[in-house]
Amino acid sequence: MRKCSSSDREPLIVTDGGRPVMALVPLDEDMDLETLSLSFNEEFIGIIERSRARQEAEGGIPIEEVRRQLGLD
Repeated sequence: MRKCSSSDREPLIVTDGGRPVMALVPLDEDMDLETLSLSFNEEFIGIIERSRARQEAEGGIPIEEVRRQLGLD
């Protein structure tokens, strides 16, 4: 096993019998852990992809309309 220090900024790949099984990702002090977690959540990524595709196909709602619907005018 290779020794790592806090100055290492590259992911560390953990292997089992030569096969990669895990990656340890270095975290910065200002890292948003929720964003990091969601970036690996397949269900969340699917929701975002479907939302982007729908917005591309159908268009979005202008912010003025959103504000009006929420009574924020």
